Amino acid sequence: MTSSLSFDASENPIKAVTVFSSNKAEVVRTFTLDLQKGQNELKIYNLPSCVDLDTARLTGLGDAVLFDVVCSLEVKAAKPTTSAKYRELQRKLSQLQGEKRVHEHEADILVNYGKTLHGEHRTNDYVQAFLAEFVDHGKKNLEAIAELDREITEVEQEMVEETVVMIKAIGKGPTNAMVTAIITAQREGKVEVTLTYMVGKAGWKPSYDLRATTENGKPAGTVSLHYRALITQGTGEDWKDTTLTLSTAAPEWSFHLPTLAPIRIRPGLRHGGGKAAWNTANNTNRAAAFGVPQQQSLFGQAPQQQAFMQQPAFQQQVQQPAQSTSLFGAAPRPQATGFGGFGSSAPAASSGGLFGVTNAYPPVPAAAGWNDGATEPPTVGAAAAVEPAAEPEQEETPGPLSESGTVVTEGAVASSYRIEGVCSIPSDDETHKVAIAILPFEAKVHYVAAPRIRPVVFLQCEVTNSSEYRLLPGPVSVYLDNSPVSKTSIVDVNPEETFHCTLGPDPSLRISYTRYPRTNETSKLAFAAHTTTSTFKATAIIQNKHTFPIKNFILREVIPLSDQDNIQVVLKLPKGLAEAKEKEIVDQKSSKGNLRARWTRTIGGKSGDKEGKYEWLADIGAGDEVKMEVEWEVRAPADFIWGFEFN
Repeated sequence: MTSSLSFDASENPIKAVTVFSSNKAEVVRTFTLDLQKGQNELKIYNLPSCVDLDTARLTGLGDAVLFDVVCSLEVKAAKPTTSAKYRELQRKLSQLQGEKRVHEHEADILVNYGKTLHGEHRTNDYVQAFLAEFVDHGKKNLEAIAELDREITEVEQEMVEETVVMIKAIGKGPTNAMVTAIITAQREGKVEVTLTYMVGKAGWKPSYDLRATTENGKPAGTVSLHYRALITQGTGEDWKDTTLTLSTAAPEWSFHLPTLAPIRIRPGLRHGGGKAAWNTANNTNRAAAFGVPQQQSLFGQAPQQQAFMQQPAFQQQVQQPAQSTSLFGAAPRPQATGFGGFGSSAPAASSGGLFGVTNAYPPVPAAAGWNDGATEPPTVGAAAAVEPAAEPEQEETPGPLSESGTVVTEGAVASSYRIEGVCSIPSDDETHKVAIAILPFEAKVHYVAAPRIRPVVFLQCEVTNSSEYRLLPGPVSVYLDNSPVSKTSIVDVNPEETFHCTLGPDPSLRISYTRYPRTNETSKLAFAAHTTTSTFKATAIIQNKHTFPIKNFILREVIPLSDQDNIQVVLKLPKGLAEAKEKEIVDQKSSKGNLRARWTRTIGGKSGDKEGKYEWLADIGAGDEVKMEVEWEVRAPADFIWGFEFN
């Protein structure tokens, strides 16, 4: 004879939940079974309908034998649209409203009866007695109606609250899954079993608060990063008082090693046609930025144009010189590759060249500089690490994250954070914020400005991840002295890597930026082609209103590049920067401010001279001001029409 055991999952506790970052979660429930000797049939119903049917498993049976486990979705009759409590409240409301109508009719009858009385048919004593009874009865009637109104209001409020409960219940999701198991026991007794299963409709993502402070007006050298998890779940079951673990793993059931297909070259196909083995147009061996061949020397001689390079935009045929003009008028350097700024054999097919276009010079307000385009991203995160695809060798280490009670397990391919204590996450598809840790980090704060775009000095914070763990991609809210100043985001930041964020503008550093009108001068040599030289100048003046000096103030600038070999850009100021090597700092020999210049390191680690980006460095004393000047020329044939293209 088979004994039957039945459990409602919603009435039994959830022991633990592990939430993954891929819209999945693993749920662990415990049940106490009173097994009979022989065969026992176990049914656990009201499990989430989003359960992965293949993942349900039972453990902890002791010496009992598990013969079969089946997880299935049962078909249930349609539930009523309203709850039993709501229907009971509806009946009570109807009853109260009926009683109120009876009292209202009673008052109407009494008034109508009084209207039928005539003095010639009734004595004075009768009339006085009627009026006294009328007033007394009317008071009682009004009191009864007022009490009924109060009760009606209470019932209506309960109905509103129950409506909210019903709406939430509808949003929780269906619970139509059921687990059926056959267990054979050698003897009677109680045993605690564990049911583990995977569900969908649950996930988490990181969120950060970066909090910085100031000391005597200066930004402090440390910041605190509040690491939080944003958890959502709509599985249909509430996670009440459970142990919560957050995992960076993304479990998928379709992982397989990629298989390479054979590649054949067929006649009659253009490069990139069909399902190409690689994208010729984007091949790094073919072209660097702006579509220039990678072998093209930025400072030296241009190689022969390759057969597969497209023609310049607007079909401009430019004769290849034997020796290209060097960058910004500097001496040629062999083996230096980059944008092909001034010796390019062909412009990019997509844009027609940085200066080989016919658009007019764009009007820009004088205070804004040469380009009112978008600013650079406010933050640059570290590159994502490539993690080895090996079996995780896990080691529980409290580490710095243990400050908030979080226990971190660092594996080879994923990290997990076990939150101390118990947590409750309802099934409402709402975002619930759970604290993971507070991480103290060292930070360097720089004063940075790009007045060509906006004449404002910003506090740029460079934070080093001094913890042992990787910071996951997520949004960052930045606070300075507990006041919100900006929002940004980070990508994967590994230990000892850095990320950047802006602490807002510094009003005590004032900057004025002046762009002077462009001047043109055309050469008139008798036996040479006429050349027009266009000169561009700008001046930035920075005033330090702080009571303390500012070291290594940074002002960022950019000058144009050309991929047309008949256009030359010559950098005049800052002096010596055109000849400077990568990472070299050029002293400007200024009498004030200790001015220096260098090429900026751009996103991806490229040298700024490949993109025309450089920066001034200055030391500004308290109450002092410094002046920075930039000057560059564009030399082109007099009959050649060119303009700026802003990327």
